[in-house]
Amino acid sequence: MIFSACQKQDDIPPRILLTEDTTSVHYRTFPWQEPGYDVIDNHECNDEDLITIVNNVDIWRYGSYTVEYVATDAAGNRAEALRNVDIVLRPDDYYGLSYAATDSCDSGVFTYTGLIQDCDCPDAAITVGNISNFGLSALFTLPLEGTFSELVVLDTTKSGVDFLGFGNLSPAADTLYWQYVITAGSSTDACTSIWVKQ
Repeated sequence: MIFSACQKQDDIPPRILLTEDTTSVHYRTFPWQEPGYDVIDNHECNDEDLITIVNNVDIWRYGSYTVEYVATDAAGNRAEALRNVDIVLRPDDYYGLSYAATDSCDSGVFTYTGLIQDCDCPDAAITVGNISNFGLSALFTLPLEGTFSELVVLDTTKSGVDFLGFGNLSPAADTLYWQYVITAGSSTDACTSIWVKQ
C-alpha cells in the first residue's frame, strides 16, 4: 500500500484587522506610536512575520497621510489595509512664521511681509499681523476652522478700518490665500492675496 501526502492549495489571503479607527487624528510634533493591528491567516502561525508597514507620516508637517499595511502569506496571497492619519494643529501650539505677501487690490498691487504666530489663546485662534501692509500695530486674533484648522476667518475692525473676508491656510502651513475687503469710511478696497512662507 502506498500513501502520498496531499496538501490543500492555499488561495485564501491573510486578514488584517486594525485595532483602532481607520482614520486617526494626531497632533503635530507628538511622537508617532503605531495604534495596533492583528493579522490572521488560515495556514501561517507566525502571523506577525507576514506584515510589512509603509508609514509616511510626517509629524512635523500638517496634512493627511496614509499608513499602508500589507500581509503576504507563504503561498503568495496578499492583503492590505489602510489607515488615514491627519496631522493637526494643537490648540496650544501654533506657529510663528513670516510670509512674503502680495496683495492684488482694486487700488493696486502691494508687497510686504505678513506674520502669523501663536496667540496663546484658549480657543482655536492665531494672531495675524501686518495684513494689507498695516504694520505691526495691526494685530488680529482670528479664529481657525476646518479639518486642519486651515480656514482663517477675518472679521474685525482696527483703527476704524473694517476687514472682512477669509484665508485658506494650506495643511503644511506654508501658503495662505486671502480674499478680503477693507472698508474705511465710505471707501472700500477688495483684495486677493497670497502669502508664502519665507
